[in-house]
Amino acid sequence: MTLVLLYKVKKTCTKFQIFNDTIKLFIVMNFVMEALKIFIRKIDEKKMNNIAYNIAKNLFEGAKVLLYGDLGSGKTTFVKSMTKFFSKDIRVTSPTFAVVKVYDTIPKIHHADLYRIADPYEIEYIDLFHDENAIYFIEWAEYLEYLTPKERLEIRIKYNKDIRYRDVEINGFGQKYENILNKI
Repeated sequence: MTLVLLYKVKKTCTKFQIFNDTIKLFIVMNFVMEALKIFIRKIDEKKMNNIAYNIAKNLFEGAKVLLYGDLGSGKTTFVKSMTKFFSKDIRVTSPTFAVVKVYDTIPKIHHADLYRIADPYEIEYIDLFHDENAIYFIEWAEYLEYLTPKERLEIRIKYNKDIRYRDVEINGFGQKYENILNKI
């Protein structure tokens, strides 16, 4: 079990270290960027799936979850775990070639993979965020560039020094997304 402590302080940046088995959790409240950040170090796939599921429990219609990470780092695995909260029957695969897949859940889930998108104008053309009642999971979100939503949840997955583990950084931009981080 991961313990998360959140404190409101007047300083620009505050860090807390919590040691829980092999997990080092760093929480940074950054009032300059208006984002709440959580860093989780050295987690295995099972713990990463639990984090993803707990995030999904707190998502809302119109939520935008942007995922960043190298090839094979676990972005699609993270999306699979979040989607399981909404339906255990849906088979989630990477939408690399389709670019966007829509899952028939309540609310609907739009799962996009922007890896093959060469230009943000192409993203405008497909009208990615057209359904304000859907939840959006966007892999390779760095390709959004100027289309990046102001309010969003960012999940950055990186390989740990020990390849069996990942380091995860979660950033909440906007009050609704900060509330999600307060609940996980």
